[in-house]
Amino acid sequence: MFKEIAGQLTEAQKEIIWQGSQMAFLQMLRTELKAELKKKKKVQTALSKLSIPDFDPSLYEGHGLKTFFYGVFKEQKNESEKSRQNMLRNTLIARANEKALHVFGDDIARLESKVKPAKEIRDLAKLIKKIKTATQKRYDYLEVATMLQFIDQTAELEIARVLLDESLAQGTELRKRLGAVSRALKSEQNWGSWELFFSKKVDVENIPPSGVDQAFEEILEVDVLVRKFQFYVKDYFNNRDMTLHTEYLVSFVDEFVHSMLIDWMFESKIKATFSRISQLLNSVDMLLYGLNTLSVRNRNELALSQTERDARIARIGEFIKEQEAKK
Repeated sequence: MFKEIAGQLTEAQKEIIWQGSQMAFLQMLRTELKAELKKKKKVQTALSKLSIPDFDPSLYEGHGLKTFFYGVFKEQKNESEKSRQNMLRNTLIARANEKALHVFGDDIARLESKVKPAKEIRDLAKLIKKIKTATQKRYDYLEVATMLQFIDQTAELEIARVLLDESLAQGTELRKRLGAVSRALKSEQNWGSWELFFSKKVDVENIPPSGVDQAFEEILEVDVLVRKFQFYVKDYFNNRDMTLHTEYLVSFVDEFVHSMLIDWMFESKIKATFSRISQLLNSVDMLLYGLNTLSVRNRNELALSQTERDARIARIGEFIKEQEAKK
């Protein structure tokens, strides 16, 4: 009987903890969506105020980034013009913004259908408390209180395991995407080189997609993944070094776009952009290492907690039999 009660209480407690974690994730998604909507308005306003002579944005739709950069600047001497720099920066940020709005919107719709009303969770918590109180009153035995403590602990550890697994999955996917970005950037040649193309009289509008184009397509995915990963890991690490690695994930796409622009203007191939990706890869690797360590510890603690809980259940069962035999 107690084994059945323990199982029901464990599942109910897990549901409360799980729902709490999902509500927190949903709130994060809503916050990010709100921020992206605000950014969209800001970027659109900025683009509407930009006027560049001899530049028609519609002529560059569907073309690669090199064509777009050449089209905006027209000549190397124009690279110092803030209006042209801002045109490039805001256009690229707008692309990332559009992707983020789509992903966060879909995630919110999916999660809203799974998160239960707060009242339902409060009622479940009251029911659990009522069952625990009634059980302790009915059986005046120390092991009952201890068993209930291990039920709570086991539920917390089981949900922690699920969340750690999800954190590792998010981090692994993020690392995979960043690896793709890194490989694409390594293949890039002559980013920002005016001499190479114009000395050969290349038709700017027919420049084929390059490594930067491949990298930027991945960045649109990374921009969203990096924020989800940051949410998952933020509460796990308290030491200074790991917190610093977490902070490296902030404002990623804006810095990536800025690095691309700097590399173009200084003809440094893709040095600054690649450096930013390498830094982020290092931080993700360190966070994944930390998560794996926590995961191993969690599984060990969970196995021990389950063993202790089951031992208490068995002792209570023996106690009840002894009491009934005395009647």
